[in-house]
Amino acid sequence: MFPAGIGDDDGAMTSIADPSAAPSTSLAAPIDPSRRIEALDIVRGFALFGVLLLNMVDFGGPAASFEPWAVSTGWWDRLVELGIRVGGEAAFYTTFSFLFGLGFALQFQRALDRGERFGWRFASRLTVLAGFGLIHGFLIWSGDILLQYAVAGFFLLLFAKVGPRAALRWAMGLGAFSILLLTTVFALIYLDGVEPATAADIDAEIAFHAGSFTDIAAERLDGWVGTVVETLVGVPWFLSLFLVGLWAVRSGTLADWRNQADRYRSILRVSVPIAIAAKGALAVAIIIGADGVASTFGTVASIAVGGPALGATYVCLLLLALRRVPDGTHVLRHLGPVGRMALTNYLTQSVVAVLLFYGYGLGWYGRFGVGTTIGFTLAIFAAQIVVSRLWLDRFRFGPMEWLWRTLTYRGPLVSDRPMVDAPAAPELSR
Repeated sequence: MFPAGIGDDDGAMTSIADPSAAPSTSLAAPIDPSRRIEALDIVRGFALFGVLLLNMVDFGGPAASFEPWAVSTGWWDRLVELGIRVGGEAAFYTTFSFLFGLGFALQFQRALDRGERFGWRFASRLTVLAGFGLIHGFLIWSGDILLQYAVAGFFLLLFAKVGPRAALRWAMGLGAFSILLLTTVFALIYLDGVEPATAADIDAEIAFHAGSFTDIAAERLDGWVGTVVETLVGVPWFLSLFLVGLWAVRSGTLADWRNQADRYRSILRVSVPIAIAAKGALAVAIIIGADGVASTFGTVASIAVGGPALGATYVCLLLLALRRVPDGTHVLRHLGPVGRMALTNYLTQSVVAVLLFYGYGLGWYGRFGVGTTIGFTLAIFAAQIVVSRLWLDRFRFGPMEWLWRTLTYRGPLVSDRPMVDAPAAPELSR
C-alpha cells in the first residue's frame, strides 16, 4: 500500500496515543524497530497476499479481461474465480488505502511535533511514487495502482488539519459521490451494449500477451489517455478511503489497539452484514449470468460497498486475533516482513508474473485455468516471506523502500543502518 499503505517506516504505526514520543530528530529518520507495532505490518502483509491472489488471475490469463466465467469453464476454475471475485475484489486495495491515510496522519503529527515542514516533503514522496507508478504501469503491468495513490495523495494534503468528525464526513461524502460516479460509468457501458466474449476475443487477448516487450509497451503507451481518465476518476474514491485511515488515527480508534476489542467488534457488527449483502449480490449476479441493470448493481455493490466492508472485516479480525499474543510470537508474524517491504514485494510480484506469463518470458499466458493461479500465488508469496525475512535481518529497508526514501530526501538517509538487533552487515547505502 503504499506512505504506510505502500510500505515505509515513515508511516509505521508506532505510539499513536503519543506521536511526539518518537525518538528520531527528523522525518528523514526511520522508525526505531523496537517501537513498531507489528500488527500493522502483518495487516499490510495479509493485504499484499490478497492483492497477489487477485492480480494473478489477470497475470495468468484472459479471465479478468472479460465478464465472469466467460473464460472459466471447468467447475474448479469457476469456483475459484467466484471465490476470488467475491472474497477479494476491492477488499485488499481498500485496506492499503486505509493504511495510506493512517500513515499520512502519523507523518503529519510527527512533523507538527517537531516544527518541521510537512507539505513539500510529502509532495516529494508522492512525486517519486508517481514516477514508480508510471514506470510500473507502462513498462511492466497495466494494472498499476501506485499512480492513482500518488495523485489522490496530493488532494489528501488539503485535509491535513481536519479533525476526526470532519474527516469521516468528507470520507462518507466522497464515497457516496464515487458510488454514483461508478454506477453512471457502468450504466453507460451497458447502455452502449456489451457483447458476450467470443472465442476470437479471447484468442486476441492471448495473442497480445504473447507479443514482444516493445509491442506490449507501445500498446500501453498508445492508451495513455485512458490511463489519465481512469486515474482522475479514481481520485474521489481513493481519497475517501485515505480519510478513513486519517479518521482512525485522530479519533483514537487505533490508539492502545490491544485494548480496543469492543470497538473492533462493534465495527464487525456493521461491516459483516454489509459485506455479506453486497458480495452476495455479486455472487448471485455471476451465478445467474446477469447482465444489464442486474450486472451493474452487482458490480457496483461489490466494489463500492462490499469492498470497504470486507476490508474493514479483515482488518478487525486480524487485530482481534493478534491482540492477546505478544509481538513476534503469533503464527501470522511471518507476514510482518512482507508488509514492511510492501512496495518492493508489490513490484516484484509484477516482474515475476510477467516473466512467467508474457511472451517475452516463459509465455504461459492463457495456458492454465484460474484454479491453477492459486498455486502460483502461494509459491510466489512463500518465496517473498522467506526473502523478506532474510533481507530485513541485514538491512533496515527493502530495496525499493530505500530508493524511495533516497529520492525523496535527496541524499544519504539518517540512521540508514542494519536492524539494531541483527548481526553486523554492510549497509544498503554502501
